[in-house]
Amino acid sequence: MTAATASPAEAQRLIERGATLIDIRNPDEHAREHIPGARNIPLSDIRNLPDDVSNGPLIFHCRSGMRTSANAAALISAADGARCYTLDG
Repeated sequence: MTAATASPAEAQRLIERGATLIDIRNPDEHAREHIPGARNIPLSDIRNLPDDVSNGPLIFHCRSGMRTSANAAALISAADGARCYTLDG
C-alpha cells in the first residue's frame, strides 16, 4: 500500500467524511501552531495509534511535508491497512 497525496481541499472533504488528520510533529511544535482538529501523534509514537484513529482513512502531516515523505513507509505500516494520505502543501 502507498500513501496518496491529498490537497488541502481534498483533505477537508476526507475529514468531513470521517478521515483523521494526524500531526506527526513533536508536542511542542504542535502546541505552537497546528491545524484545528488535527490529532497530535508524534512520529516517535506513531506505531501506537489509538484504536479510534486506526479504523478509517488517515491523513498525515508535519510542518513542511519532509517528515511525512521521509517516513512514509512507517506511517503506512502504522495505519495497519487503513487508507493513508499525506497532506500536500
